[in-house]
Amino acid sequence: MRENQHMCIHVCDRLHGILRQFSDTNDNSRGHFGDIVTSFVNFLLKRSELSFIKRLANNRKVEETILSFHEDIDRLLLSMEKNLADWRQQWMIDRQNTLEEFEALANNNQVLTAEKGSTSFMEGLFMLKFELNYKADKYRTDAIAEHHLQLMRRTLNKLLRMSNVKLPAIPEWFIPRDDVDFNANMSFDCGSYGSVHRGMWSKGATGGKGAKVVIKCLLVDNDAAKESFYKEMDVWRQLDHPHVLKFYGACHVSSPAFFVCDDATHGSFGEFFEEDKSQMWRLFYEAALGLGYLHTKKVVHGDLKCNNLLVGSDYKAKLCDFGFSYVRSQSVGLSAKSQTEAIRWKAPECLMPPDEDPKPQFNPRFASDVYSLGMCIIEAFLVRLRTV
Repeated sequence: MRENQHMCIHVCDRLHGILRQFSDTNDNSRGHFGDIVTSFVNFLLKRSELSFIKRLANNRKVEETILSFHEDIDRLLLSMEKNLADWRQQWMIDRQNTLEEFEALANNNQVLTAEKGSTSFMEGLFMLKFELNYKADKYRTDAIAEHHLQLMRRTLNKLLRMSNVKLPAIPEWFIPRDDVDFNANMSFDCGSYGSVHRGMWSKGATGGKGAKVVIKCLLVDNDAAKESFYKEMDVWRQLDHPHVLKFYGACHVSSPAFFVCDDATHGSFGEFFEEDKSQMWRLFYEAALGLGYLHTKKVVHGDLKCNNLLVGSDYKAKLCDFGFSYVRSQSVGLSAKSQTEAIRWKAPECLMPPDEDPKPQFNPRFASDVYSLGMCIIEAFLVRLRTV
């Protein structure tokens, strides 16, 4: 984040100045100060390894975030009844210097040639195009922002000419990696094909912390896998029902690829029924409504079991992991053992003979889903009987 170095230094200077004044402040101010410092450090660490193209595409959000740190510091100083420093003139100087550094790098063919060899080159191109296509209105604020928008456009066109790449259209569901905040090293589920995380999605907003979401990362390592992932995200994007897990978007060009969906905070049916069985029939009724909706959209779930029936933050049933052969096959937890255990929920017509390659005649169908839902009810009811 070399282009924004001076901006960050000036935030550090203000924080250091506050630290020297803490001898006569209350505990609330100290706590607020600690929160700002923690957020600022996390912000710096998150952007320490981004390539030039990504830094160019992310600069708007970086400046918005640094500006918010200055405003947080202002609010802290007011609560401490201290005088506010006039930092805004320096802020404009820093923004102009940042623009000039980006221009120098964009005019350096060695820098651009090095970018072509980066493993994240395509992702960086998509991020630039996303800003140009969907966020151009956010650059109408002043001349510096307008110039940055023009610089991104020139740089993208130059990179496309140099690499002879034809960039496809940006799908409506595309979410840049930088719009989702989660710790890639902390997951609540993982396997050989990916991991599942909780995090925050900014929704493209400049204020607030965004929405709590679940991020599922998958290894999409060949062209066929990328095409399958892309098509399945297109289908999920069109589904909208209170009893189908809400899809927010995905990134198919990052490594790993990921998709973002609602956080069903109350877990699976199996987990929920261990604590509260009073809502069992209502939840299964809602699951049936969600399944009926999928069928009207010509989507076969194909993998119904209590672990794929979730309870959302609104205490409503949510169907997930439906109908998507690639996402389902790459989802965490699908070991040979769990595949064998899944037989308990499969309809008879979907059971393949041992050691036989998959054939279309064994594919799940609408009736197979109904059978599996019935088996889920039996499972939940038998567990209930055993615990009475």
